[in-house]
Amino acid sequence: MQLKIVGESLNVTNTINDIIKSSLDLNGAFSANEVLSKNLAVATKGYSLEAVKMAIAESTLNEEQIRSILIKQGLQGEILETTTAELAQVTSTNALS
Repeated sequence: MQLKIVGESLNVTNTINDIIKSSLDLNGAFSANEVLSKNLAVATKGYSLEAVKMAIAESTLNEEQIRSILIKQGLQGEILETTTAELAQVTSTNALS
């Protein structure tokens, strides 16, 4: 794996974490998932697909949020579905940890 992609994935992770923090309301609950998903997708659009996938794999994002990000990255059809499912499985494991 190239060092450039690792560094970029750290930037994506920071971007995701910043969006999540800014989406918390005063009670610590998330704003509407749809809004959060859209904000995540827009914020991660300028990054490479590999860096975004690495960052998602380290997160606790849900399937809808992952799908929104991957659609903005240009994935479609079967590739979108399988990549979303694989990453959702990884992030659900992260959420349990």
